Amino acid sequence: MNRPLFRKLFCMIACLVLIVQSGCFDSRNSIEEHGYIENQSINDGVNNGVYNRGLASFYNGWIYYINSYNGELFRMREDGSEKVKLCDGPCNGVCLEGDWIYFTDWKGRIVKVKLDGSNKTVLDEESWDSMYVSNGWVYCGIKIYKDIFNQNYCLYRMRTDGSSKTFLNNDYPTIFVSAGEWLYFMESEKGRSAGYDIYRMKKDGSSREKVIEQVGSFVIVDGYIYYTNCFDQGKVYKRDLDSSKIEKVCNDRSTILNYCNGWIYYANENENGSLFKVKLSGENRERLTYKNVREACIAGDSVYCSIKYEVFETVRIRNNGTQEEILE
Repeated sequence: MNRPLFRKLFCMIACLVLIVQSGCFDSRNSIEEHGYIENQSINDGVNNGVYNRGLASFYNGWIYYINSYNGELFRMREDGSEKVKLCDGPCNGVCLEGDWIYFTDWKGRIVKVKLDGSNKTVLDEESWDSMYVSNGWVYCGIKIYKDIFNQNYCLYRMRTDGSSKTFLNNDYPTIFVSAGEWLYFMESEKGRSAGYDIYRMKKDGSSREKVIEQVGSFVIVDGYIYYTNCFDQGKVYKRDLDSSKIEKVCNDRSTILNYCNGWIYYANENENGSLFKVKLSGENRERLTYKNVREACIAGDSVYCSIKYEVFETVRIRNNGTQEEILE
């Protein structure tokens, strides 16, 4: 396949995956307008980026990121030095745990490689739609079509060596967030065109319960769920996990929530999807770029974004909004 055609094909695939993040908005208009949700451990700092296709993560002095050309997985130092390709793409849902990097490949298979790119291993041959790694377990969701009108939704887990594959329930999550003994996830009600509900369950699949209705995206920080509220045009709210007390954080219509070091990062739909950040208290709201952002992952001292120029590019922006650069 020639390089320009492959680039366009990969960008089309990425664009389709972007649909899910914009849950508060009509999904029929999402391909060119909103961001992406896949799966994430927001609290561990390492897998901060998995929430947005695993676009970038920071671990032990290295930046791991997906490039803009064809989804290949790279790593480099924070200053851009020692850059090396770890794996051919496209790679999605990149998760780091221990000495391994986990992701789904272009077939949807669950794959892991060592942090230096060696020992590539396929854990499962199914075509998975979502994947998340936590404490030695891989959680993965799949849609199985009986025919064009009927499909089954299935959530499984397996050990990180591919063993002990177990069916958990008939959920079809689009985000995973680990918090203590609970696994939180977001799922759409069947037949709904926009808006998702947050559920939680124990990590063995038991004690499943609904937490919040009609959200577009969410993160969990210090005992609170921060989420975009579809009942209020996608504005950012927070809910205490213990008392269920709810407060508004920000009046911007928001997508692609992410968190790092006391700041919520989001695309502001009131400002053409440009990237903003705001303190957890709702104070000190700042714009980082005027460009329309599809994904935003924080790694080290920078935000890694997917921004459309002629095609989608992976762009690095410093946390203060300076030094915007395209990563080739």
